[in-house]
Amino acid sequence: MSAFATASSPASSRSASPREVGERGRLAPTLAAGVALRCVVALGPHSGQGTPPMYGDYEAQRHWMELTTALPVRSWYEPGPDNDLQYWGLDYPPLTAFHSWLLGIVGHGVDPPCFALHSSRGHESLRCKAFLRASVLVSDLLIYLPGALWSSNFFGGRRTAQQLWMLLPLVIIDHGHFQYNGVCLGFCLAASGCVARSWHVLGSVFFTSALLYKQIALYYAPVFFFAILGQCLRGRNLSAVAWGVARAGAAVLGTVLLLLGPWLLGERPAAEVGQVLHRMPRGFPSRGASTRTKSPTSGAPSPWCSKSSASSLRSAFLCSVARPPCWPCCPRPFAFSAEPPDQVGHGMLLKSCQCGHLFVPSEPLLRGPGASGTFAAALFTSSMSFFLFAFQVHEKGVLFPCLAFCLLAGAAPSGVTRKMAPALALQFQLVSLFSMYPLMVKDDLCLAYLFSVSALLVALVLQLGHHSKVFWVGSLLFPGLVAHALHALVPPPARYPDLWTLLITSASCGYFLLSLLGVTYLQLLGAFDEKPKDL
Repeated sequence: MSAFATASSPASSRSASPREVGERGRLAPTLAAGVALRCVVALGPHSGQGTPPMYGDYEAQRHWMELTTALPVRSWYEPGPDNDLQYWGLDYPPLTAFHSWLLGIVGHGVDPPCFALHSSRGHESLRCKAFLRASVLVSDLLIYLPGALWSSNFFGGRRTAQQLWMLLPLVIIDHGHFQYNGVCLGFCLAASGCVARSWHVLGSVFFTSALLYKQIALYYAPVFFFAILGQCLRGRNLSAVAWGVARAGAAVLGTVLLLLGPWLLGERPAAEVGQVLHRMPRGFPSRGASTRTKSPTSGAPSPWCSKSSASSLRSAFLCSVARPPCWPCCPRPFAFSAEPPDQVGHGMLLKSCQCGHLFVPSEPLLRGPGASGTFAAALFTSSMSFFLFAFQVHEKGVLFPCLAFCLLAGAAPSGVTRKMAPALALQFQLVSLFSMYPLMVKDDLCLAYLFSVSALLVALVLQLGHHSKVFWVGSLLFPGLVAHALHALVPPPARYPDLWTLLITSASCGYFLLSLLGVTYLQLLGAFDEKPKDL
């Protein structure tokens, strides 16, 4: 029996009906289009292409394959003569390392110079690039696509599966910029489907795998914690409750022990595991600096980034008024600040209070099975709260609330919310891409960005009714065109080189804040607790 109030159960439990066969047939063109789209985007440039000495995320992934195939497992996170941690040292959990090792083994047979220790730094041959691009596509097909199809059974069916597979922000980041976010998100989707099916043990395994692939999956952690714990607490008696909690805990612990096994079996297990964990906080979304921006020309749409930048502008303005123009101004020229906005103690307390908001919408999952929309809304509010208010933010973190919004749109109940949900999901993707525009410029992915934005606008026009098209498209198109024109055609003031980037990220931040408040308000009203009538 499904834990959520959705309509369909897995097809494996019964023979497929003619309607289901038709649904699968209608999915085939979307799947083919998604593969073609990924291949086309992959033909473009990647992050850090031809920009020594550090290059970019493409080089980081390649370098991890180089390290993991050349060094013993227990040396992957240890500094040494063959492992310079300052040059893209491994700072992701062990499952990412094992994934890199597996791809590196295959890659050595395709292009050995691409993964030769030391000499392969900055290697960008055509064969190496083709292999790495293909590895992202295969990872999507083997992990992300099955997760999307499985979870869509409980969150809207075919339409949700199509939106997940054609999630353009994910496509342009993984296949353009170059990363493997689809693996982590695929595990999260698989875990969502398992939790919806009340398979909380398997769901615990999948979500723990997501966390041990990329620690940014913590964005969803409060929701899975409350949902799985709630399922365990709804046992028939105390012994059933205890048994459910023990099984879920054993699944989490077993997954962690399995992936940390090589270090736990070493001669100094405590020290070796400690070294692995010591590398994790660099990418952990609750410690470190307020924004993790690798370049002053790219910034995350975070309130902390906007607040810091606005404070710099205000200080510079007041200083210029108070002093003659020939005097040196007290603040440095405006740029995105990677420093915490306040002293460590005050800043941590303030941000912890802001992030605490994300636990409130997840708490109802303890009280009853609810509907699939309740779970999806909790995923969105949790991930968006982390993205906006966490200590460490990267613009690519918006992929997590973007994915959750697709699930929410598919699981929305009947009525106005249901009718508007698909258009809102497309709009959210559009603004998510817009928030990453400075990164697209940095990576020279403007052509892929233009195509993605145009495709989303066309889809939005087709989705909307006749009377809504002018308002919806105009409200998005005009401000976007102004911001893009300023960024591309008007040089910013020399004193404020990142002014147009701030305009884009601050506008995106405002939209994300409104989205968070709107979904939270509807969630607290119980708007997502009703079963969709058309499913």
